[in-house]
Amino acid sequence: MSIYAPLTQLKGVGPKREEKFRGVHIETILDLLYYFPRDYEDLRTPSTFSKGRFGDPLLVKGKIIGKRRIKTKLWKCSIVDREGTIGEVSFFASDFLYPKLEVGRAYYFYGDLGFFGNQAQLTNPKFYTEGQFPKIQGIQPIYPLAKGLKQFEIEKTLELALESLGDLSEILPRPIREKYGLMDRKRAIYEMHRPTSFEDLSEARRRFIFEEFFLLQCSVFYRQGYDINLEGIPMKDQDLDPILQALPFDLTSGQARSLEEILDDLKKDKAMRRLLQGDVGSGKTMVAMLAMLFVVKNGYQTALMAPTEILASQHFQTMEDYYEKFGYKLALLTGKTSPKERKILLEDLAQGKIDTLLGTHALLEEDVEFANLGLVITDEQHRFGVDQRETFLNKGKAIHSLVMTATPIPRTYALANFGDLDLSMIDTLPPGRLPVQTKAIDKDHLHDALNFLRRELLKGHQAYVVTPLIEENESLNLEAAEKVYQDLQKEFADFRLALLHGQLSNQDKEEIMEAFNRGDIDLLVSTTVIEVGVNVPNANVMFIYNAQQFGLAQLHQLRGRVGRGKDQAYCILYNSSDTEKAWERMSIIESTRNGLKIAQKDLELRGAGDFFGTRQSGLSRFFLGDALKDQDLFQKAQKEAQVFFRRYPFSVVEKTPLGDAIKEVEALLSRT
Repeated sequence: MSIYAPLTQLKGVGPKREEKFRGVHIETILDLLYYFPRDYEDLRTPSTFSKGRFGDPLLVKGKIIGKRRIKTKLWKCSIVDREGTIGEVSFFASDFLYPKLEVGRAYYFYGDLGFFGNQAQLTNPKFYTEGQFPKIQGIQPIYPLAKGLKQFEIEKTLELALESLGDLSEILPRPIREKYGLMDRKRAIYEMHRPTSFEDLSEARRRFIFEEFFLLQCSVFYRQGYDINLEGIPMKDQDLDPILQALPFDLTSGQARSLEEILDDLKKDKAMRRLLQGDVGSGKTMVAMLAMLFVVKNGYQTALMAPTEILASQHFQTMEDYYEKFGYKLALLTGKTSPKERKILLEDLAQGKIDTLLGTHALLEEDVEFANLGLVITDEQHRFGVDQRETFLNKGKAIHSLVMTATPIPRTYALANFGDLDLSMIDTLPPGRLPVQTKAIDKDHLHDALNFLRRELLKGHQAYVVTPLIEENESLNLEAAEKVYQDLQKEFADFRLALLHGQLSNQDKEEIMEAFNRGDIDLLVSTTVIEVGVNVPNANVMFIYNAQQFGLAQLHQLRGRVGRGKDQAYCILYNSSDTEKAWERMSIIESTRNGLKIAQKDLELRGAGDFFGTRQSGLSRFFLGDALKDQDLFQKAQKEAQVFFRRYPFSVVEKTPLGDAIKEVEALLSRT
């Protein structure tokens, strides 16, 4: 029977059971084979109470020497193990089991060891008769249960599925398996479901963690048309000292290191594909400008695409003086550029009279043609699709590419999401910047916090108020943007307020932000549309409602919208939850200003499943590994995926079992 056959081909899988398996995305025999246990129970050799460790699982064979009821729903058995030690097993809300345990008979009990006084105790343990035990003795898998699936249903169906392993092809290339000592696929699947030892189980898990990382990286390369040997324009070395001396500050160590990595790439005959990551305010724009001027000094044009007109305009204002000072031509193209100005600009661009073009999606239009484009930069890469990035790259031949993001992503996860890119990280901030003072408050302190906000507005400052929702949702009981806006209009009637959210048209959003930027709006009530790329130095208060609803990295991004001027800035986190976890998260933001550390902590709290979007779907087929805990294995898998795609064209990969596996990953990811 083929492993790709539907699950209904297995005996005992009728429409009802098929529906249960479909609820966890198991449709084929192969899907089931990859439905790995979440845990294992060691039922190999019975131990004794004296050898058990508090809190750990313990398997003990004991003879019942007494049985009694303690309360209505609580009853206990006294048992004696082979060493003569007396312990207890207690059962709560399990009256149906009471007659099944007989005084004078021996049973095998399995549960976590605890103590009641000095008495060893197992609470609600599993138990087996002496006749049952030989049938289950060994390392027993425990499967994730969901959508009505029962343990016995999974085990029974898997027993039949394992008979199809003969049809299972190896997908990891032999040189890779031999290099890292990886177990073969068939044996590894069997060990995951029917482990012969914990040592072999560990090796099976290692194999599948490597496989999972390898396939994820291959899927990134496959999806994005990755070509590690892409020809590039080799740039000649240029003297940037005059430009560096014209800057009002010295580059930080992080900026200098990142710039050096970028310039080294630009000098190679292989096209640069690099991700520049830096915390809010770390100076990515200046590094990008220096890279573009380096390319311009080589006689080539450059282009930078930003997700919003405001951000593109801010980049233009930052760079304009430097371009003029050194005799280079900088231009801006957005949806607001008039038809007449656009016509002239495009003519100059095609003739090579414009050295650097900044803009929005407008740069992707077909009639935007460059004379000799050498470098394209995409700001806030995650706001653009893969197709848009490819369109941008196709504006020239063998051009270099740099993408930038202020979204803090730990290094390993950045590689997982941008596996086709080399990574540069600006991990330092400019000296002298006042850190944003951050304070988490509860409902009892909300009034005081609003009074503080009023005092800052009276000083002539501006402020943001951010909420997680647009409209009220009774089931979530959260302050929605519209309701907060209405309430604050009364509270701050003597100030100018505006409401900004994602359901507004792009034009309306741009107009509101421009008005806020000009100082025509004092208090901007918004959803997270202001998370990235907003730079209003006079805004010095970020007030976040229901802060517990946001991820830590997102809170840090929002906080980064203030603190851009010379005055002290503040971030107020209104936490309407009283859970310990929510306040733990607030304390992290209060005490930490390093975006990468915050993102790392965020992932530790949320877990890799949430990061990749799989935990909510109930999937367990992938993500056995944790890219935080298994960084070494991840980096090896990522390196091997690069080597593999350097060696083999897509047309070859697609026709192999590995190609089928990559498509399986793509299908899985598209469902999550």
